[in-house]
Amino acid sequence: MKKTVILTCLVFSGLWIGSFFPLSARSTGSLNVSLETYTTGFNRALEIASTDDNRLFVAEQGGTIRIVKFDGTLRQTPFLDISGRVLAAGEPGAGSEQGLLSLAFHPDYTSNGFFYVFYTRDTNPGGDGDVVISRFSVTGNQNIADPNSETILLVVDQPYANHNGGSLEFGPDGFLYISLGDGGSGGDPFDFAQKKNTLLGKILRIDVNASSTGLPDTCSITGANYRVPADNPFVDGAGGDCDEIWALGLRNPFRFAFDQATGDMFIGDVGQNQREEVSFQPASSAGGENYGWDCYEGNATFSDTSQVVPCGPPSNYVFPIFDYPNPAQGCSVIGGEVYRGSIYPELFGQYLFTDFCSGLFWASKWNGSSWTTTLLGDLGSSFRSFGLDNKGEIYVTNGSTLYHVTEDTLVTPTPPPPTTTPVSKDASFGLNLVEVGNGFNELTVIAAAGGSDLFVTERAGKIWTFDPTGPTTTSLVVDLSSKVDDSGFQEGLIGLVKDPNFDKNGYFYINYTDNVSNTVVSRFTITDTVPLNPTAEQVILTIPQPQADNNGGGLAFGPDGYLYIALGDGGGEGDPNKLAQDTSSLFGKILRLDVHGGGTAPDCGTGSYTIPADNPFSAGPGCNEIWQIGFRNIWGLSFDALSGDLWIADVGNQLAEEINHQPSSSTGGQNYGWSCYEGSQPGPHYSESECAGTYEFPFHEYDHLEGRSVTGGYVYRGAQYPFMQGHYFFADFVFGKVWTMDITTAGVVEHYDQIGTWSALGQGNDGSLYLADYASGKIFRIEGYNILRIFMPVIYR
Repeated sequence: MKKTVILTCLVFSGLWIGSFFPLSARSTGSLNVSLETYTTGFNRALEIASTDDNRLFVAEQGGTIRIVKFDGTLRQTPFLDISGRVLAAGEPGAGSEQGLLSLAFHPDYTSNGFFYVFYTRDTNPGGDGDVVISRFSVTGNQNIADPNSETILLVVDQPYANHNGGSLEFGPDGFLYISLGDGGSGGDPFDFAQKKNTLLGKILRIDVNASSTGLPDTCSITGANYRVPADNPFVDGAGGDCDEIWALGLRNPFRFAFDQATGDMFIGDVGQNQREEVSFQPASSAGGENYGWDCYEGNATFSDTSQVVPCGPPSNYVFPIFDYPNPAQGCSVIGGEVYRGSIYPELFGQYLFTDFCSGLFWASKWNGSSWTTTLLGDLGSSFRSFGLDNKGEIYVTNGSTLYHVTEDTLVTPTPPPPTTTPVSKDASFGLNLVEVGNGFNELTVIAAAGGSDLFVTERAGKIWTFDPTGPTTTSLVVDLSSKVDDSGFQEGLIGLVKDPNFDKNGYFYINYTDNVSNTVVSRFTITDTVPLNPTAEQVILTIPQPQADNNGGGLAFGPDGYLYIALGDGGGEGDPNKLAQDTSSLFGKILRLDVHGGGTAPDCGTGSYTIPADNPFSAGPGCNEIWQIGFRNIWGLSFDALSGDLWIADVGNQLAEEINHQPSSSTGGQNYGWSCYEGSQPGPHYSESECAGTYEFPFHEYDHLEGRSVTGGYVYRGAQYPFMQGHYFFADFVFGKVWTMDITTAGVVEHYDQIGTWSALGQGNDGSLYLADYASGKIFRIEGYNILRIFMPVIYR
């Protein structure tokens, strides 16, 4: 059971305030990794797995699987006991590497109850030690499996007692991956790892759902309860190469794992006597990688005396992302897991692994161009396996004890003053604002460009790109100062979005006020040479603007590939001409245009675009360009990258600021109420006779005691902060506030107050979010840190 004394407290980014778990050990590296005792009492624990609930399943080498309950209590009755079938260390004729080695739950375990095991079999008093991959089923009691439900999928002849490999993992494609060692002895005397007519020294990929047409190949010794995916790299249909093989050239891949976020594979391959290695396979791989054994041991050449399969040039092989010397730093790499939990943001995306002999821990992470591996320090010894719970937290075992891997770096908020995040009682995470750019003038837009770059616009007409992930360097894309009128506070260059095929066509679109007060939407093409010539502009749409305010300005491409344009109500106090409700006018609307051709001709506007045939006003009165009506001054619209829902931030008049929502299933035509309504309240032109239509009221609104000018806004869908998933971020220009809203519950949390003039939120290609401070000319990246509330628990005696 977990050893803990818990007080009511908060946990900020791994900083434990109060009296908590005693630490077994702590690293000395830049990441402050610690091991926290979770539970004890295991007999040679060798594998950790989880399902969709909060239990952990621990496989013991002798042939039993134990359950750890959510409170750290170890159930005394095994989940499964097949010790009579398993040849394990300590038994007559068994080697130290044999036993029940791995466990994997079917992706649909909650509905079918299937799980899979990897063990070396004991078929007679001496045992033959062959590798068995088989399936079992849970009984009606979720804590007990049926030992008589075994279905053997595959049996592989194991010539020696060592180098069994030992991992089972379901990949993101739903197929079962299996790692097998080279058959044992030393130096791979038969070159099994390089031969494609044996399963030894390989990673296999099989279909346990029988959805594929390929039958098991003759390379399997026995077993036929699986199929071979048609896109396996060595499928040949008639013997020869083993169809089950996914990758080759491995010595003893005892542990491999998939990154839950990316689908990438990490392989810990135990070395001979020179190098221990961690190899990598990206999620985009089609398989077939040769990791080099026994021509190479890590990055070092291995003296292969047998030469049954001659070694080729180095270009034939995939070399590790990291290797280390044996015995100077260890003798047996234990491959680990990528952290994708929510409690320790400093660990997010780090691949953690260790060594059985030395107890050294490392963390590897992709920095955008290469792998960075950090030595964390010595946290003990004899660690055998890592595993994840259903929330992405990492655990490790040394055979007798199960530890939770923690990280206790304090993440200090670093926004402009004040430097502490106001956190309401409803908050589940806090925000840091980290400055990544400065020196801009009157920022109006942050938008994704190519790669990690961002577009940044200044109201006077300049467009820049810069990379927020490195040293701040800016590049001028185009200077439109001669074309842009910014004499009115709400006039100028106020919108930008890249084309969905930007990486191929280089198109981006802007919205600005020209020198005769027209609203202009136009397109430029990024070329190899910047800055661009302002005359290279292709005008998409031109609309005369009645007044200098309420220009709208937002641009967004929808999942349908069409350009959505937000236009204000034409200006003046209270929409004096009631244009927002007039479908014969484009003002106070969201337009939906086809800027790639293929629709019908322009209707109310002029320019180089066509109109999608399914626009809601195409078949009747009203401007065919219109998608939705009833807006005052939209300052930010965006599509949820996951659901396709549209989120609209509409600046209010005297009463309310509003966030509006349109589901992805919408066919358009909604009326959001202005100027009959302002938010959910009667607006300046409310009358029972004129305002009797059907209106969409705000998903969220706030009054002018809370703010004066809403700045939208994106739903967070990045990978770095999973606890922020599904939250819409928005701000207020006048009051300097920043909020997040859970789009499922509509719960809103205020994070900052009066610390910036937030004129724009932006989203990078990786889902990262950014804030623009209009007054200071600075850009901040929004970073999150988890807040965990722990209350006095039930005391178990």
